[in-house]
Formats: sequence, C-alpha cells, structure tokens
Amino acid sequence: MEYHVLATRLRKAVERYNFENSDYNLDIPVQLPQYPKVVVKEGNIVIVDEGGDEQVVEYIEDELLAASVADEIQLGLRAINYVRGHLSTYISKLADDLIRLNISQNDVNVILYEGYSSLKKMFIKLDEAK
Repeated sequence: MEYHVLATRLRKAVERYNFENSDYNLDIPVQLPQYPKVVVKEGNIVIVDEGGDEQVVEYIEDELLAASVADEIQLGLRAINYVRGHLSTYISKLADDLIRLNISQNDVNVILYEGYSSLKKMFIKLDEAK
C-alpha cells in the first residue's frame, strides 16, 4: 500500500473520531463578537474598540468603497477576536485536563508552550508553502 493512501485514511479516521467525540454542537449558531466596530467618518476608516477608543486606519475618498473596505476590516478583526477567544478558552481546558492527569503546573505551562510553538511552526510552514 502506498504511504499517501494510508496517510489519507488515517487523517480521515482521526477527523471522523474527533468530530464524533467533540463537544462541538452544530445546532448552536456561530456568532462573532460585537467589537471591534469599523465605521466610516468623512472618508476615514475608523476602528472603534469596546471602550470607545478610536483609531483611524485609512482614508478613502469614495464613500461606497470606504464602506465596503470598513465592512471587510470589521469582519476580519471580529473573526480574529473570535478565534483568540476560543483558543484561550480551549487552552485553559487543556491546562485543566493536564492537571487532572497529575502533571505539575510548571510542566503544564511548558507543555502548553511547546504545543503552541509546534503549531506556530506548522502555520509558518503552511504560509511559506503558499
């Protein structure tokens, strides 16, 4: 049997197992955070954070184009916050799981960092492959 066929089968089996055993509920709608908001003020594209602080990021004279760009930026920033929030929550869950496995807090921190580092390297490789 060729290795790529075996690898594909293993990947699919793992994905199926992870999906079937995950606590992810497809019935719950996905909702992005309410912030940051990105608005257009006199052609300026402005990012507004939850505390009301504003940051001008770009000026576009064409109001229609500015509104479109603002919507794109807002979607991207909210998606980033969504991912960051869920990753933080899941990292906390992983830490709790490791502690329940009698791994010391110092070791948990190192293990989480090493796991993060290996993922970061994987993302860098994926980015370079593009």
